[in-house]
Amino acid sequence: MTLRLSMSEREQLVTFTRLKRGKITQKAAAKILGFSTRWVRKKFKRFKAEGDLGLVHRSRGRSSLKKWPL
Repeated sequence: MTLRLSMSEREQLVTFTRLKRGKITQKAAAKILGFSTRWVRKKFKRFKAEGDLGLVHRSRGRSSLKKWPL
C-alpha cells in the first residue's frame, strides 16, 4: 500500500518524529505547525498508535456530505 501525504502532512510527520525522539517539546511542535498544544497532543497520540497513517486526514477519499444529488 502506498501512502500519499500532502505537504502539510509531511511537515507534521517530520515534526512528530522529532517530538517522538525527544528533540523538541509539544509547545515547540505546536509553534512550528501553527496549532494549539491540545491539538498536538491529540494528533501525536494518534501518530503513536497508528504511525504515519494517523496523520492522513480522516475524510480523504470520501465524498462530501454536503454534495448535491445528481
